[in-house]
Amino acid sequence: MISIYVPEKNDRSPFEIFVNNEKRLVESVDGRTLLGDLAPFWLNPVQTAFFSHYRGKNTIISTPTGSGKTAIAFLAAFQKGKRVKKTLYVAPTRALARQIFQDIRTKPLKVYLRTGESKMDVKDDYDMVIATPEAFLAARHSNSPWVQSIEFVIIDETHMLMQDTRGIVYEETLVQLLGDRRELLLLSATIPDTLSLAEWVNADLLIESSWRPIPLERAFLNLALPTRKNAKTSIQQMKQAFLEENIEQRVKTMIIVPSKKTGWDLLSAFERQGYRAMNDTVPYIKPKLVGEPVVAFHNADIPVEEKKEIEAAFKSLDNGLSILISTQTLAYGFNSPADDIVIFVKYSLYQEEKIWPVLIDLLQFEGRAGRKGYTKRGVGRVFYATGTTGEKTAAILKALLKRGLADVFETTLDKAFTALNDLYTRHESIFHPDNETKLLGMVELFSLGVLSVNEEHFNYTHFKGRFKERIIQKAVSRLREIGMVEGDNRLTRLGNLTASYLLNPEAVAHFVKNVTRYDVQEDPSSFWTLWESIALLVPGGGAVPDYYPPFFPPIGGHWNRQSVFFSSYAGLLQFGLGFLWNRLGIEQDENDQEGRRQKPPAWVGSLPYDVELICSFYEQGARYGFWDLCPSGVLERIRRSLTYGISPLYSLLTKIPGIGSLRANIVAYVGDFHRFRTDLEWVRRLTQKTPPERALWEPFLPFLRTYYRVQLEWLKKSVGISGDVSIDHLIELDQANFFSAVELIREYLADPEKSKTWAETPQPIWETSPLDAFKEEVKVRYPDLSLVFFVEEEGKDQLMNQVPFRLCDRSGQEKVYGTVYQAGRLPSQAVLRFQELTQRRIHTDYVDTLWEEGM
Repeated sequence: MISIYVPEKNDRSPFEIFVNNEKRLVESVDGRTLLGDLAPFWLNPVQTAFFSHYRGKNTIISTPTGSGKTAIAFLAAFQKGKRVKKTLYVAPTRALARQIFQDIRTKPLKVYLRTGESKMDVKDDYDMVIATPEAFLAARHSNSPWVQSIEFVIIDETHMLMQDTRGIVYEETLVQLLGDRRELLLLSATIPDTLSLAEWVNADLLIESSWRPIPLERAFLNLALPTRKNAKTSIQQMKQAFLEENIEQRVKTMIIVPSKKTGWDLLSAFERQGYRAMNDTVPYIKPKLVGEPVVAFHNADIPVEEKKEIEAAFKSLDNGLSILISTQTLAYGFNSPADDIVIFVKYSLYQEEKIWPVLIDLLQFEGRAGRKGYTKRGVGRVFYATGTTGEKTAAILKALLKRGLADVFETTLDKAFTALNDLYTRHESIFHPDNETKLLGMVELFSLGVLSVNEEHFNYTHFKGRFKERIIQKAVSRLREIGMVEGDNRLTRLGNLTASYLLNPEAVAHFVKNVTRYDVQEDPSSFWTLWESIALLVPGGGAVPDYYPPFFPPIGGHWNRQSVFFSSYAGLLQFGLGFLWNRLGIEQDENDQEGRRQKPPAWVGSLPYDVELICSFYEQGARYGFWDLCPSGVLERIRRSLTYGISPLYSLLTKIPGIGSLRANIVAYVGDFHRFRTDLEWVRRLTQKTPPERALWEPFLPFLRTYYRVQLEWLKKSVGISGDVSIDHLIELDQANFFSAVELIREYLADPEKSKTWAETPQPIWETSPLDAFKEEVKVRYPDLSLVFFVEEEGKDQLMNQVPFRLCDRSGQEKVYGTVYQAGRLPSQAVLRFQELTQRRIHTDYVDTLWEEGM
């Protein structure tokens, strides 16, 4: 293997490099002569070292961010300027893959994008396919033709092999490619123990360097972590040190914070000092400011359209958005260079070397500072804010930065193998069974993928411990138990189907158990079982941001409390998403406070693709005979319900052009209030124009006002404000949306063909929700109060499998407290009456109900 080190000080050609510890000088080359417009510059030291020593074999490039690794990839793909190889470019996230695609598609290449959101049909004459690991593996498991013709693979951000959430798919990607004998180029700024990685992939060339095109300066500030109380002081200190000049000169400054709460506190403090924020969806009282936005906060909860606008504004040198606060989403999310970076560092008093961010992420952040072609200054600066214990934290940090990355390269799969060996070589009974299930599940997912391609590929894992074979055998035995492996480790049809969709084998086994039969005549609950099971299988992981008021209206549906509260993501899909559109925030100017609608978080944007994936899996499995296929109209209801976040009772409303999620949910709310149990009968009534829509809207209005007031009372307590908050404009908007939706429905059904199709749509058959009868009983007993469910993901109610609710008056005040228990699990009256009796309470399992009027 050729091992090259490129020293930091290398300003002019010929460049000084060390090849297998021998000093050499190499002359730069004009990139135009090699790649034309793909490299319109003279090669830098790292690129020159690569060009002069690359021999068309596996290569590792471990150099700082901004050192020109993209041009190196082109040099390798074009075989030093000759015929372009058929190339796969693996990017860690959909966002980064999309950004790379946008950058490369302007080049004279035939480029395709393959992610969960975009599955372009790859033609035989392709030059490059840009894909996430999951998209590549799905194609490899199904043996897609374009995968067979790959000649060269670029794996970006190779250190993701060590990340807990993505490491397994990254390692399987690398294992499959090693087994297929593909040529590899591994890129990263932060790989520990590169020699171990080089040995694993049989690298022919390893290039390491600390060279940067723009020098980096580090500084340490005694700057405390911002909180709601001291954020203003933190801003003043940063302004005095460097920030005021940066804002005036539009110098791009990134501020990295350890949590969303810290980021929101800091953003709020900027706005309170008159700096307008670009964010529209915020958890604080947003002041009405004018002028160009100066600051923004980037995190995983930001609505997708807002996030795109913020990213574009910060990347633009001419835009006045100078300050970007961010969590770690920017470390791996998208290419976001800046002139200056501020990193708030935390460390543990009990484990002094355990700092946040971890060293790998610190180096990733540093690479964003002073990127060539973006910076306004000839140097990148990183300010480490080391808190009130500044000197001690700074000393620890300086030592870590000087020492560099750890000596051990350990992948996520390595950790799983090691942990499982510990479980199996000790007394297993002392460990919680969930530990083994989770760890073995990771190995099962990996094993299923390998077996779907070639069992010999197990030999290419990084882990070489003697007990690896034993653990793999245990995982394969479990796959055999759940019907995914048979005979001499051949995948069954179910195993192949699961592998091709890259789904968790245990989740699929649970799915098969629940949905084998679909017969609403014999089992009216089978519709709800299917709906719930598909929601549980949808990949992804979103949560309602904790600054959204935790209330849901009691719209009709089959409430399975256990699935909702013990699988929060599925619960959100089933019952929460439809209500994200009317989660409120508060906006404030000098005179007034107004309720304002929040936008759904970014993860909602990927739901259409994720839901479509699972519906496709369900249809394919039915064709293979694994379960009954429900009628197409039923599956359409489920697909639209989970995609648009609307009850399946009303999900066909989303078929009407232009109605969208917001209007469809408003129409569903009003229909449910008037006891229409499906969209079919509700729409027929709306088209009759009797009674007029205003007569339908007015009785619903008190509930809507109550629901908004409940949210605002919770918000006022959360952010510590008093006084009245107006919701008049929200009510006016909702009324206008309801009336316009009714007009859209009438226009749509004025077409005779569409009206006929709608009229012939079969009435769905399903079990009536016990919630409906309970709602009627509540309305009789408390006609002036409105029922809302109160849902917090963390709390004793969740642990005890209970669903709390409130009955509230029109001012939003909670008057009666209630709890829903599992059917047949209502505690005895003696137990319930032992509780606090000063308040009115309701205890119900929808079969029996205990009404406590209090004292």
